[in-house]
Amino acid sequence: LCAILQAITGVALSVTQKSHIILFTSCLLGMAVLYCVVHAWYFAHKRDIAKHKYWVLRMVGYLQAIALQRFYFFGVLLFSYQTLGWYGLYSSDEMDPEHVFDSMLDDSFVLSIFSAFLLTEWYLAAELGMMEETTLATRTTTTTTTANTSKGQSTQATESDNHHHGVG
Repeated sequence: LCAILQAITGVALSVTQKSHIILFTSCLLGMAVLYCVVHAWYFAHKRDIAKHKYWVLRMVGYLQAIALQRFYFFGVLLFSYQTLGWYGLYSSDEMDPEHVFDSMLDDSFVLSIFSAFLLTEWYLAAELGMMEETTLATRTTTTTTTANTSKGQSTQATESDNHHHGVG
């Protein structure tokens, strides 16, 4: 219920903004959250808890965009602009403080939504064991372990067969 209300109020609030970027990204986030809520409810109703958990985790991950927006706005963009003096982040025609503020708000919102989506998908892929092995050392270890396991199973099978047939 809270996620549904948050999605609806987020989209409604974005309609009051003068920025089409915030409107677009809020609608995207709202639709994604509602999509997750529908699937989570469906699988809870079917008593498929594993799939329900999957969709709830995705929804909660997507909703992290709200916290990430504060991080990007205050922690990255505003800090780097004011404290570090990185005025080159925004063009000279945007030097009006209100225009810079609006641009930072737009940019932080886009960054937060895409970060929340990416981090959520990355987490879910790792949680479900769908991440590819990326290092040669890991592949070598896995291959060696598999080969040793197969060799051990063959030896055990041969010993078992020999014992069964009265050999040895």
